[in-house]
Amino acid sequence: MIQLTEEEIENIINCNDPNSVECAIHTTITNMKNAGVIHDMIMCYIQELDISLTLYKSNNLPVARLDNIQFARQILMHKILNGIDA
Repeated sequence: MIQLTEEEIENIINCNDPNSVECAIHTTITNMKNAGVIHDMIMCYIQELDISLTLYKSNNLPVARLDNIQFARQILMHKILNGIDA
């Protein structure tokens, strides 16, 4: 089972723009692939990250941070529906 840390979630939320959100997600997935993590475990990570971002307490976040969450969830959903390499 994949365990996410608060730091992993915060790294995505605190990105400067959508490009850095996408880069953070792709870099993490690439690092997992390079470390030999199987696709099923990477997909579990993607799903856990999506759920964590959905449940993240965003009451006091600025609009830019909320946009990062929404954009990250779009990327993750695309990967869930179309595969890790999509």
